[in-house]
Amino acid sequence: MSFDTSKLGEHWSSKYEIKKYIWGIEPSDVARKAFGIFKKHDFKTLLLACCGYGRNSKLFADNGMDVTGVDASQVGIELAKELDSKSNYVCASVLDMPFDGPFDAVFSLNALHLFPKHERARFIAECMGRLSKGGLGYFAVFSEHEPSYGNGPKLEENTWESLPGRPAHYYTDEDIKSEFADYEIVDTGIIEDHDMHADGPHTHMLRYVLARRR
Repeated sequence: MSFDTSKLGEHWSSKYEIKKYIWGIEPSDVARKAFGIFKKHDFKTLLLACCGYGRNSKLFADNGMDVTGVDASQVGIELAKELDSKSNYVCASVLDMPFDGPFDAVFSLNALHLFPKHERARFIAECMGRLSKGGLGYFAVFSEHEPSYGNGPKLEENTWESLPGRPAHYYTDEDIKSEFADYEIVDTGIIEDHDMHADGPHTHMLRYVLARRR
């Protein structure tokens, strides 16, 4: 397939229509870690980029943060509104968000790696550019330690269509340092994220980065 991210909203909407809350309604391990960091900084406003159906935005909103979630899937947005009525949701591409901010923090889980290289740069700039000076962005993405690394047709360096209709880039430490070079990298590393899939429990080996807008 071509690496056409304009179809991502339709791709995920079709999945949500069939499976609804694909990964359950409990927040991810990664979101819990990010919330702990944001809480220490007493952050109040959060941009959740590619929020899906709201399981993670609900965690932040239930704990007092003013959350704006953006996602290209209209079905995902409607499910998110049902699950979490406290957050503000916008159906739009993360590459063209119809609001400015500023926000204290940005959180993004398993989304950045779905874009080709030139769009990942725009994704990061769009998110980090909406932060207040000194604000923090927490991004978690597929790493080269994922079991699916190298599976499927290769589209770009370290990028494969590892599932039909879903290309993914598998981040190395060098990728992180390169793509976030315009920001202060506060922390980065590998984190396990445990999900409940339709066929049972699944563990992702993700690479995370905590970056500050200078």
